[in-house]
Amino acid sequence: MPVITKTLATLAALGAAGLTLAATSAPAQAAVSVACDASGTTNFTPGVQAVPISQQISYRGDDRTCSDHTGFGIRSARITADLHNVELSCLASGGGSGSGSATIEWTTGGGRQTSEIDITIDSSVLNSGKVSGVVRRGPFEGQRFSGQFDTNLLTGAFSCTFGAPLGGVKNATFNGHYTIG
Repeated sequence: MPVITKTLATLAALGAAGLTLAATSAPAQAAVSVACDASGTTNFTPGVQAVPISQQISYRGDDRTCSDHTGFGIRSARITADLHNVELSCLASGGGSGSGSATIEWTTGGGRQTSEIDITIDSSVLNSGKVSGVVRRGPFEGQRFSGQFDTNLLTGAFSCTFGAPLGGVKNATFNGHYTIG
């Protein structure tokens, strides 16, 4: 085989290998994600007391800023959530399992859109809880949701300590953050 033919065959093989390598090592596209701050009011029914009892919890969030990596033009968002059968106590650490649903109202350059999410409490220690879930309807449908929320039960310490006659802590402020994607 002449040298030129060998050289062309070798270059062709190297070119094909280079194309295969380029196709397999192309950078992955960034995942669709958005991260938002959260704050607002938490309501407890029947009221958090010194001993653990089952609570119905409602989070009512304020409009807060988001870091948008989606291209949807999200400017801010407001989260609300309702959780059921959450064992809570002002004094005991741990526990706090439960589940429920959340709604996020997104503010974009073109108006407002809403996502609905099924959520579960993954862990709870004192005033801090971690939740996760999946968006079931609206923008980001099928995407993972995760968040951490800190509730200030100390503002109701008197109500918590003497919970039974007063009904316990009925509401408190919360702060936190959540991500989708």
